[in-house]
Amino acid sequence: MKEFIDSVLNREMALLIWIVILPLWILSLNSVRKSFSDVLKAFFVWKIVSLYAIFFLYASLLTWLSYKAGFWDLSLLKDTIVWTLGTAAIMVARSTKVTNWDYFREIIKDTLKWTVILEFINSFYTFSLSVELAVLPVLTLIGLLIAYSETFKDKLTGDQQKVAPLLRNVTSFIGIMILGFVVYKTVTQTGDLLTIINLKSFLLPIFFTLLFVRFVYLIALLVSYENLWVRLNFLINHRQDLTNQLKRTILKEANVNIIKLANISKNIAKPTQIYNDFSPVMINEISKGKYKGSDE
Repeated sequence: MKEFIDSVLNREMALLIWIVILPLWILSLNSVRKSFSDVLKAFFVWKIVSLYAIFFLYASLLTWLSYKAGFWDLSLLKDTIVWTLGTAAIMVARSTKVTNWDYFREIIKDTLKWTVILEFINSFYTFSLSVELAVLPVLTLIGLLIAYSETFKDKLTGDQQKVAPLLRNVTSFIGIMILGFVVYKTVTQTGDLLTIINLKSFLLPIFFTLLFVRFVYLIALLVSYENLWVRLNFLINHRQDLTNQLKRTILKEANVNIIKLANISKNIAKPTQIYNDFSPVMINEISKGKYKGSDE
């Protein structure tokens, strides 16, 4: 445990402090406190709880396997927690939107980018706790404003649309200043950086992310099947036997191919509703995006 405590930097300490302060402040507001129970009920739906329980079990399995392989030790506990609550949790949350291989290519590309190296080096050189406490909420607010301005840019006026580029310039300037500090420290304190522990800390998120892709794919596949079954029950609510037969045909055709499954889900309405076609041939054709009705 000493290794874990020693590995906690001022940045993580500042984050923990804000994580404690913000919920307490929010719960002190009467309007928020009244609706907090509803938020908890919505979050603790059995499907969500089950999903994240399996997710944490899988993350624990990765940790245990890396420990048995001689890679993981307690000095990597902080990095493991950060990866689990950050990268892995975001991957699970976004798994419902996976419909093609591009998503996984982007994950691998992002993980292997040079930004990983920069973040790795930066994590070893932090400012004092007071500076981290002041900088963290400012950077978080700027990041949220950038995300909001880019997400809803179509609804913003001319002057409001200028906010995102300005904020990006501000973050770029801050990033350059921090990077300069990091480079200076790296050059003057190379011996502190080039250690086995630091190498493991650098490799851990890469290895874990690559191994976690299979789990995310499985979750995306299960969610896609569940959504499609709900649609089929709605589209063919008059014949349960026909619905079950169609589900079996889809399982046989798509199997674990999420691209085929996405094509079937996207194109299933037209042949079943307009042409009354429930044949295996139809399922095969729409899985490839090639279906044509009898009048086409």
